[in-house]
Amino acid sequence: MTIVDPQALRNILEDLFPADALRSDEQRWFHKFWRDFAVAHGRLPGRADFDPTEMPPSLLPVLMQIDAERPAVGPMRFRYRLVGTVTGQFYRRDPTGTYFEEIYSGEALTHFNSFYETMAETRRPDFSENVRLPWRHEHILEYSRASFPLASDGWTVDRFVLVFHPEYRNR
Repeated sequence: MTIVDPQALRNILEDLFPADALRSDEQRWFHKFWRDFAVAHGRLPGRADFDPTEMPPSLLPVLMQIDAERPAVGPMRFRYRLVGTVTGQFYRRDPTGTYFEEIYSGEALTHFNSFYETMAETRRPDFSENVRLPWRHEHILEYSRASFPLASDGWTVDRFVLVFHPEYRNR
């Protein structure tokens, strides 16, 4: 059993972005679940600690789960475990089951690997907003993303849950 550092967990919770900064009810729902679980149990939640049937139905289409694999040799690897139907449209195909290096290369691969390695090591959730992507010629896809680390043992991050809030804008 992994030992949780109570002071480190308190620091993570104190630094957690406020729920009112989030852009959607779905992001606020998962924020509340994650925070309330960590406070009540003194550890990070794991995937087994939440039941998708208890989530609002509007959450699953904008939810993504990413596995963090820690091989004995080499860097961490990341794989899309679950991609909601709305979020999957960002990729124009379903990336479920795909490793990052099968989709990304160069700077994009370095960026995403670094982002998730940092979140795994610090155990700190992240909120990013106003992320922009070109989208189907005449529109820009702008989204916010709330990212939360999960730990099956309560402390060693082995999965992430991301909750997206997309907004389509004219160019």
